[in-house]
Amino acid sequence: MKYKIDIKKLYKTIVWPLDKKYGLCNVAFKMAIEQGPKVFDSLNIPIELTNVLLNEIKTKIKIEESLIRAEFSLKTYNFNGVNDIINTIQNALKLNTDEKLSIIFEKPNYVIKTSSFNPDESKKLVQTILN
Repeated sequence: MKYKIDIKKLYKTIVWPLDKKYGLCNVAFKMAIEQGPKVFDSLNIPIELTNVLLNEIKTKIKIEESLIRAEFSLKTYNFNGVNDIINTIQNALKLNTDEKLSIIFEKPNYVIKTSSFNPDESKKLVQTILN
């Protein structure tokens, strides 16, 4: 179904409100790909138009998966040193939600790798683990 909408009306009803709410409408469009049509709920546009808009966005914008990598080393001089390091790594893996997270063991250096469509969330996860 094609909609014949004046470009000025399109900007007033969709683009400008999304710019105001998300900073850039492209950010909102990328969020719509991940979260679905609920991003457009505040616009008060018909659901048919929302579906057409979402389908167009999905064909035009491709979100790339980003890879975050961090190297770190763990050293301890406690009697239970190896157990402390193992517990630390196990606790780090428990923080993982749905991100693809891996920890590579190259004693005493370790590498955390995560890939996600949302690089900011991946960076926060890696920073949380390293702190």
